[in-house]
Amino acid sequence: MERKGGNAIARAKSTLDRDRGRDRNSSGRRGWTHRNLALRYIRENYGRKRNAVLYFADDDNSYDVRLFNNYIRNVSRIGVWAVGLVGGAWVEAPHVSNEGKVIAWDVMFAPGRPFATDMAGFAIHIKEIFRARHAAFNTNCAKNYKQGPESCFLTQFGFNKEHLEPFGYKDFPKEMLRFVALLTILALVCAQWQQPVQTRENSLDCGYTCTRKAQFRVSIDGVMTTATCTANGADPKDRCAGCCQARALAAGLTAVDGAGFPSTNGRECICCFYNACRL
Repeated sequence: MERKGGNAIARAKSTLDRDRGRDRNSSGRRGWTHRNLALRYIRENYGRKRNAVLYFADDDNSYDVRLFNNYIRNVSRIGVWAVGLVGGAWVEAPHVSNEGKVIAWDVMFAPGRPFATDMAGFAIHIKEIFRARHAAFNTNCAKNYKQGPESCFLTQFGFNKEHLEPFGYKDFPKEMLRFVALLTILALVCAQWQQPVQTRENSLDCGYTCTRKAQFRVSIDGVMTTATCTANGADPKDRCAGCCQARALAAGLTAVDGAGFPSTNGRECICCFYNACRL
């Protein structure tokens, strides 16, 4: 390794040792130091013309290799995508218009944020890291930590949400390629995107304010789902809630109000969504 890189690592260790307690005891700041060190390392050791992308991954999450091959590898500015099991929701995702522009955020926590995405829901080409040389998780983010560090950080690049590059929104079935590790298998297998037995998909071309109801039946005891969806004594209603949220995303629907409940035979989830429209 070059001396320049070695010195950077030595300085990084010193900074981590100094700031470890600060991160742990400061509201909303956990992990900020590590990410700021990554930003500094890139700016000190990479060229601005290098074709590379920065992604903040955590060791307690699970990632599908397609996230890197299909999404991150193709980011040319700032890319965003859906994330599973985050912020109290089964799915959080950018809301993308028919023209391919991000126009809103389908999230539970503070949807009015300029960039209401999870840390695992975006990646940045390093040319933007050099262009916005002072972008970091800084004191301004600390002052507004209840709005989330992601939005504060991304705001510093000078883009609007319409300038973002959404990935995966055209896919059918929809896929979430990052999950919290503990619940990865439950959500992934329950969402094996089976075709609905009963649906009103053909009547859902009504914009974003419709009030029609969409119904789906999602099997929860198929070849791959029996052990997972019925494991650990999980409440059937909880299992169905997750399966139905995943099925709605797979069908390209946004559900303002939704519910999932077990069928009488115990082998299916019946999913009902109101105000359900095509994304």
